[in-house]
Amino acid sequence: MKVHNDVENLNITYSAGQCMIMNRYIRHQERFKKSFDTVFLELSDSFLTELLQGIEQEHHTERQRQLSAFISMLLTQENTGNTAKTYWSFTPRSSQLLQTQLKPVLDEAFQVLQEPTPGYSYHIKSIILQILSLLGDPESYMCNTTSATFTKQEDLYERIRQILSVNHGHVRAEDLEAALHYNREYLTRITKKMCGKTITQLGKEIRMRDTRRLLETTDNSIEEIMEELKVTSRGQFYAQFKERYGMTPEEYRRSHLSQ
Repeated sequence: MKVHNDVENLNITYSAGQCMIMNRYIRHQERFKKSFDTVFLELSDSFLTELLQGIEQEHHTERQRQLSAFISMLLTQENTGNTAKTYWSFTPRSSQLLQTQLKPVLDEAFQVLQEPTPGYSYHIKSIILQILSLLGDPESYMCNTTSATFTKQEDLYERIRQILSVNHGHVRAEDLEAALHYNREYLTRITKKMCGKTITQLGKEIRMRDTRRLLETTDNSIEEIMEELKVTSRGQFYAQFKERYGMTPEEYRRSHLSQ
C-alpha cells in the first residue's frame, strides 16, 4: 500500500514504514485513494523542549546523545527564528522494522489514549521519545533533509505572523503598514490567501494560543495572564477562549493539571 502526499510543489509517495517530519511552514496535502492506516502527530516546540530537557538530565549514553542531537535539530529553526521550509523523510533500513519496533509502540500509544489513567501524559512522552529515538537512529532509519525557499508573498506573510506573535496578536494596521511598507488592504489579502484568515482573526488565534501556553506552563492568575497579553476586556477574553477551546481558562487549567 502506498500513500501520496503533496508537499509544496512535490508529489511524494510513501510505502509502509516510511514517514516524514515537517516544520509548521510546510504546505502539504495527503491524497487518500484506498483504505490504509496512518498516524499524524503534532508536536509543539515547547513539548520537544520538555523532552530534550528530560534527556539531558539523565546519564548520557551514546544512544541518548544521538536522540538529544536529533531533537535539537528539530528545534533549531524555531529557537533561532529561522523560517525556512524544512522537512525530513525517513525510510526504514529493514522491512521488518515496522512490525517489530514501530508498530508495537504506536499500538501502545493508541491504547493509552483510549483508556487514559492518572499520569498518562508521562506515558505518552515516553512513547514519543521511543518513536523519535527510533527515527533518529541511523542504524534503523535513513534520513533525508529537504529545504525549500519562500516566495515573496510567503515571506511577507511570515513577517506579518512574526510581528503578530511578538505582540500577542495586538498590532495596529498603521503600525503594520509602517513596518512592512505595504498598505493594509494588500497585507490583508496576502494573509487571507496564505492562511484563510484576516489579520484580526490571525491575531486572535495567536493570542488564544499564547493564553493556552501560559495556562499550561505558569501559575500566573488569569488577571496576570490578561495583563501580559495586553487584554483589557475580561468578557471578550473569556468569550474568545471558550469559543476556541470549549471551556473557560480556569476549566482549561484544571483539565490540563489533571492530566
